[in-house]
Formats: sequence, structure tokens, C-alpha cells
Amino acid sequence: MLDGDPAIIDSGQISVYVNRVSPKKMQMQDVNIQKNSSSRFSFPAMPAHIVSPEEPVDVKIFLPRPDVGQENSTVLDLANFSTLIINVPSPDVTLVLKIEPSENISFMLFLGFKDYPNDENYVAKTRMPLENAIGEEKYTWVLSPKDRTGDVGEHYLVMKPIVEPGIKSMNATVNVISIAAQCKYWNENESSWSENGCRVGPLTTTLVTHCLCNHLTFFGSSFFVMPNLVDVSRTAELFSTFSNNPVVVCFVGSIFAAYVLVVIWARRKDIQDSAKVKITVLEDNDPLAEYHYVLNISTGHRHGASTSSQVTITLLGTEGESEPHHLTDTEKPVFERGGGDMFLLTTHFSLGDLQSIRLWHDNSGAHPAWYGYVNKVMVQDLERGQKWHFLCNSWLAVDVGECALDKVFPVATEMDLKRFSTFTRVQRVSCCFSLLLCTMLTSIMFWGIPTDPSEQTMDLGR
Repeated sequence: MLDGDPAIIDSGQISVYVNRVSPKKMQMQDVNIQKNSSSRFSFPAMPAHIVSPEEPVDVKIFLPRPDVGQENSTVLDLANFSTLIINVPSPDVTLVLKIEPSENISFMLFLGFKDYPNDENYVAKTRMPLENAIGEEKYTWVLSPKDRTGDVGEHYLVMKPIVEPGIKSMNATVNVISIAAQCKYWNENESSWSENGCRVGPLTTTLVTHCLCNHLTFFGSSFFVMPNLVDVSRTAELFSTFSNNPVVVCFVGSIFAAYVLVVIWARRKDIQDSAKVKITVLEDNDPLAEYHYVLNISTGHRHGASTSSQVTITLLGTEGESEPHHLTDTEKPVFERGGGDMFLLTTHFSLGDLQSIRLWHDNSGAHPAWYGYVNKVMVQDLERGQKWHFLCNSWLAVDVGECALDKVFPVATEMDLKRFSTFTRVQRVSCCFSLLLCTMLTSIMFWGIPTDPSEQTMDLGR
């Protein structure tokens, strides 16, 4: 901006600071900002005799992140362990480590890649508090891709307290917040985002990305807050705090107990369903017919899925079609809700490759409507061992759905079968239980475990 045109900044949310080493006596000029809907203002050009053109200028830009929730962090007890595993998601991100010690102490930080670092083998190291730094910058370590050689994956952060001779351990804790961020600007010549001339600053937090740039243009920030490390080997330590926090342990234990009870009930129901299945020889089979097909028909679980009507089926193949057969069993009810029925159907000759089946019923009985929700009909040729699947998924009723009692269903393709899945009750309960545990694990990773007893207090009835 020296002896040049004013630089115009136009943005809805932006804070800009110019960091310069200025002489004691410097000509000042006010910047008047008009009140309008946007933060639009201009810097007046400055004479060359005030600031040298060769002096480096950093423009500090803060890009807010108002949608980020509670920050995550990891607490290291220096008396027991001082190692943290950090997963770097991309080779281009800058790793920002914000250290919050419980006491005013000095320590060395070593960063290693895929292995624990030491005094001789490390990727990067530094001493904290940093020299010539003020405020929170004293305990902020900014690692650019060049500082950590651009490696992606697990990095090991080792913290070694600097203690006086004769002291073996230190009774202090350190809170470590790890942030991965990028500062980019829109390169109009290349029509792409670029990082040239921009770097991530030490004032970056989980809510704001601090960018230091030597030019002005359209800015953006890539931001990722790395989750907390869940160390499975330390799970027993959490259960040892039962006396201080019994709610969590009792809640997790009750979930496991409820899961076991529901699995026992679901397994019994699955066994009862399997016991009901038997092959029924159709009464209207021709005794002289010698070609056999086995039909396996599954009725859906929706309310009203069973039927009291007499159901009839016809098989249609490339070599012909079968006679209509009534699917009945005098010894047990058929087509109950959530049930499966198997029938033996005979024909005089092979029907070839089945193309479709025709199902209909006579709309008789107390509840004639029949719905086959996720209904699957399987036909097996016992002579050749070939199977065909038919996915119905429709009502056979005069007052529901398509209001039809007679329908033809084509054979299912391989793509249809890939989209179709059958779960037992035990599998459904296990999926729900796994989803609940994964949700709890995600909460631990991104929100952490409360360390303040006041955070664990529950007020009921308010």
C-alpha cells in the first residue's frame, strides 16, 4: 500500500490488523468508516519516508468459526504419563498445539512420526514457554507442513518436564488442545485456492483461525479439530472412579444387562419362528406329476400383514406355466404376521427358467387383506437345484395400496438382491446396541470426559 492505490476489503466478518515496527514519531491519519450493511473500508496510501518498502508486513486475519461446538482436549498427568497420540489428517495442514499447564512450569516437547521420539530421534522439538512470546503464545506450538516433514497419520507427542536435579517426578497436569488448520486465498490467475504468502498464526483456536498473510485478497480457512484419543488400555482406570461418579458406570452396566435380556428374548422368538417352518405338500398336487418345486413365502412384520384368505399361486417359466395351486395347510395356520411358510409344488414337466409368479387370493375370512412387507418368495427347483427370488412388497387387498387382489411379480435381479436384506431379531437388537455404543464413543472423542466434579452434577426435576 506504499505510495499506491488504497486496498479495499469487503467482507461480512473479518478483523484485520497490520503488524509493523513503526518509529516513535509517525504521521497518523484517521480512517473513516461509513455506516452500511457490510464491513467495507479502505486504507489510505502511506508515504515511503514513513515506512521502508522493504519492511515485511504481516496482515493478521481472523476467520471465525461460529458453528463449532465445545472444544475437545486431552489432559496429561505428568506424574504418570506424558505421551499423546495425534492423528494428522492431511499433509498440507498446519498443526497447532495449545498447551495449558496447571502450574507455571518449563518442559520440552518432542514430536515423532509412527514412533515415540526421544532426545536424538524426533521430527520436531521445542521448549516451553517460548522465548520472546507474550500471552497465550508462550504455550502455543505451531507446526507447519515443513516443520513436521508433511507426514500423514499418527504422530507421538512426548512431554518432558524440566526439573531441578534430584527431582524424579512432577505433580502437575497439562491440558493439550490439538488443531489442524489451513489458510488459503483465492488465486484469480489460476482460479484455485493457494497458500502462497499465508500461514497459520499462533492465535488459532477451535472458534477462530488466525492467518498471517503478506497480501490482501479473498481468504478462506480449512479447519479440523482432531478427536481425543480413546485409550482402551486405560478403561479399567475409568471404572476405578466408581465412588466419585457412579452414574456413568451404572448406566453402562444397565445397558449391557438390558441388551443381554433382550437378546435372550429375541433368540427365543427366532427359534420359535424356525420351529414353525415345515414343508407342506399341497393337496391339489397331481399324484402323477414328478417334477418338484419348493416354495418359501415370507410374510411381513407390519400391522395387518397376515391374511385369512385362500391364496393361490402360478409359476411362469420359459418352458410353460404351472397349474394354479392353493397354498393351504390343514394342520397349522399359514401367512401369519412375520412368519414363513414352505410348500411342495409338483408339475408334469420342467418350467425352465422362471420369469415371474402370479399371486392372488379370494378375499375371504375375517381379515382378508394381505401385505407382504419386505416379502420375499423363493422358489427352488429340486431337480436342478436352481433358485429364483421374487420381491413382492405390496398389498393384496381391495381397499389398500393399489386395490388389487391379483398381481404378477417378476424374478429379482442380482442388483435387487443386493439391496434386499433379512435380519433376525437378535441381529436387529445387536445393531441398535452397537449404534448406541458408537454414539457414546463419538461423544467421548469429540467432547471428552469431564474432569470437573461440577460438570458431572445432574439436577433432576427442574
